[in-house]
Amino acid sequence: MNESDIARVERHLAAALEKERRDAVTYTVLTVLCTPAFVALTSLLVVVLLCEIFRHGDYDLDALGVYTGMAVFLASMIVFVLANSTDSLARFELNGMWLAAVAVFVVLLVLTFGTPVQERSPVFFAVVYAALGFMVLGFLGQVQLPYPRADDADPQRSLRAVVYAAASFIVAAYGEIFRNSWLWVPPKPFEVRVGARVLCRLIDAPTDPLHPSAVAGRVATLLGKLKLVQTTDEGLVISPKGLDFVRTATQGPSQA
Repeated sequence: MNESDIARVERHLAAALEKERRDAVTYTVLTVLCTPAFVALTSLLVVVLLCEIFRHGDYDLDALGVYTGMAVFLASMIVFVLANSTDSLARFELNGMWLAAVAVFVVLLVLTFGTPVQERSPVFFAVVYAALGFMVLGFLGQVQLPYPRADDADPQRSLRAVVYAAASFIVAAYGEIFRNSWLWVPPKPFEVRVGARVLCRLIDAPTDPLHPSAVAGRVATLLGKLKLVQTTDEGLVISPKGLDFVRTATQGPSQA
């Protein structure tokens, strides 16, 4: 491909990355903003249920009760990720990120129920609790969860499918914050330029994959976010979507 084609691909890539990044930021921010409300509602229901069981309806919703409900929510997310991170007990192994989430959660429990911080400094404790809760969800978001199996879409299992989707939605959004710097740091012009050249290079030499380490900085990650490239045992190759992407970029303007 000549320099004119590469320039067209670069412009097309810049626009696609901007749209993808804007959509990802919106998705992540909305999830992060909605999660506290969801957790608060879940915590309230948990506290009310526990009080109904142990106090026969005579309950007083205090701060510790809310924190207890939030702890139950975080614990349920930890269990959810552990239960769904593998599709077979034979291949079960503890994930390092999951263990990190558990460690932070234990610290949170110790601060909540083993120290007087919550009573002595409620505002400070609320900030610390929110930060630690954020870390728990962020670490859980690093654990890869498989897509639901086909039988999960059975009408008789619709509740399970809804719960799976909601929980996956939450941990994935928090994982995005931890994992992806591109959400908050836009792709630099040179990264877009290199990405365009990588795409053109892969099309010009489809039988000669690139090693991921040969692609500078975040370029491989950015192209992967758009699903324009695939990583195989041989290296980085262009995907069918990438082929269509480059053809649209190079042929579209000339057809207009």
